[in-house]
Amino acid sequence: MTRDYILNISAIESICGLKTEITVFIPALCNKCDGSRSELGYQAGVCPYCEGTGEETVKTGHIVGRKQCSYCHGEKLFIRFKCIECEGIGRRIYDKKYPIEIPPGCEHGQVLRFEIDPNKVGIKEEDGNGDIVVYVTINVEESPYFTREGMDLSSFIRLSPGISLLGGKLDYDGLTTRCDLHIEPCTSSHATMVVHRGGVHSPFHAGDHVLTTLIKVPKKLTWRQKRHFLKFAELETDYLGTIDGVANPMGHKFEHNVVQAIDIKNNILHKCLFNQADPSWTQKMIRLIQNWRNILQTLMDPSFKEEQEKPKRGDSRNDNRDFGV
Repeated sequence: MTRDYILNISAIESICGLKTEITVFIPALCNKCDGSRSELGYQAGVCPYCEGTGEETVKTGHIVGRKQCSYCHGEKLFIRFKCIECEGIGRRIYDKKYPIEIPPGCEHGQVLRFEIDPNKVGIKEEDGNGDIVVYVTINVEESPYFTREGMDLSSFIRLSPGISLLGGKLDYDGLTTRCDLHIEPCTSSHATMVVHRGGVHSPFHAGDHVLTTLIKVPKKLTWRQKRHFLKFAELETDYLGTIDGVANPMGHKFEHNVVQAIDIKNNILHKCLFNQADPSWTQKMIRLIQNWRNILQTLMDPSFKEEQEKPKRGDSRNDNRDFGV
């Protein structure tokens, strides 16, 4: 006799293993009538219809035949007061909690086979229907902290700016391994570190844990932190643009005569530069009305177009000044 079950476990439980219980349904003798099928104090008697033969005579015309007794259904016994628990069957199905152990390293969709021991659920072995086998399908939930690729694990590790620049050691407390993680000096973001045998363990193989570094920047600097970072920024030479609070010979380009683009045709570039969302329906209608109003005024008064273009023009000397030439 076999049964199929689906067990939902977390990603951590699939890696470390767990002990749990499942509800199994086992058919066995009725615990009230003990298989006699009659109520307590009563017993089965000989069927009065077939007189204990289990068959009855049927005559159709000149043909005489024998068939199964319709009163006792061929059992030769008649039970007047049937057991209420098993409804006169003599057997019933019991639902019992059965302990099982999920080994470490189980994967999603893996099927495990367990043989049920009737003695553990309080049922006599001779009362059962032989060996009872259950098949448990493992359903592993996704983890928000790491991903699994075979026997290897992949996750992120956050580093402070100080330890990423100067290096150091961290206490690595993984799911299967504990060790001191050495951080090399000048470790940049999205660097890869591998912890040997820090992944999923099985009786035959142990995987690795792949860590991707992320630099955690504080949300707000104290005056002392800001003073030290300004000294460090003054020594940097491989950066683009300017840094607030640090003097730069090219800083005047970003402070005077700043030129802004009149129109940007690329919508994706427009979002990247100004971090703006798509205009709403109301904004689109207002812009459309303004465009039509400008067109009508140009048709009615041609000098209106020249007045609109004057601010966009200018002599070459002013244009060169705007671009810092």
